[in-house]
Amino acid sequence: MITFSEPAVEDYVRALAELPEKNREILVAQYTFPGRSASARQLAAAVGYQGYGGANSLYGNTAKMVCEFLHLEKPKEDDWPQWWPTLAEGDDSHAEFHWVMRKKVAEALERLGWVRKPSVGVTIFSDEYSDSDEYSEGKLVSVRVNIYERSRKGREACLRHHGDRCAVCQFDFSAVYGSIGAGFIHVHHLKPLSEVGEQYVLDPLNDLNPVCPNCHAMLHRREPPFTIEELKAQLLRTSTSVADRAQRVDKVLAKIPTKPPLQGDE
Repeated sequence: MITFSEPAVEDYVRALAELPEKNREILVAQYTFPGRSASARQLAAAVGYQGYGGANSLYGNTAKMVCEFLHLEKPKEDDWPQWWPTLAEGDDSHAEFHWVMRKKVAEALERLGWVRKPSVGVTIFSDEYSDSDEYSEGKLVSVRVNIYERSRKGREACLRHHGDRCAVCQFDFSAVYGSIGAGFIHVHHLKPLSEVGEQYVLDPLNDLNPVCPNCHAMLHRREPPFTIEELKAQLLRTSTSVADRAQRVDKVLAKIPTKPPLQGDE
């Protein structure tokens, strides 16, 4: 058990603002990991250290500086004094011990403008993270770039009902890419999560629609996002079918000169 009197967010803001650049860097790096949870080895790679020892020392030193700036007693874990609990909680459920950034530290980083809070937009992949039974949405997670947690079961229910063809342009990944494209599609929230805030229970049949990554990006080209119908209308004004667009891409690619393979690539 850790004995520690956690400061307020405002106190963390004051303390973090005084940190040298390298100490700031390791906290910003930790923020970007899933759940803001990372091992010393992972943080070492993130800040450019060869081994985990350097990251271990830097993280402990960062926590010590914060603690001393705020005139806090050194935290104790089972009567063993350590600096790192100033910034994180411990998680030994992984192959390597993880530091899990305290929520108040994360909020302080956000207030300082060193990191960006997750915002509603386009996820890089449509894979989901929640395994809960309810279609619960809105929890913040970090996946190197920050995104909102999506409900896996909500996604599955959406695709069972709507299929995995893009609701805007009708692009079908499996038809174009074969088996490797089967089931790949983004899921678009018709009601942006930024308008919801807290966790909510969604209706996956009426709140979600499958869209390809291109159309997903275009839906979010403005705030509030375009509707499915608005983007469909825009698409029809510029191209009547997926086949037309594919032919245009083929023509462009045909004009690009190809280079001979590098040695060893034949």
